[in-house]
Amino acid sequence: MEKKFYNCYSPKMMMFFAENEILPIDMFFHDETNKRIWVYKLDDKLSNLLRKWTAMKNV
Repeated sequence: MEKKFYNCYSPKMMMFFAENEILPIDMFFHDETNKRIWVYKLDDKLSNLLRKWTAMKNV
């Protein structure tokens, strides 16, 4: 089964996405931690940004 959505728990990652013109389709608060979670549609552009994010974190 192919994943259709990506849940982002990181404010820094959310800002990285926004800087690259990717906006969340939804936002909610985690039931236990009350922290924000941003929901994105998982498409090719987001997948590429996730790879770029991972590469930057591994430098």
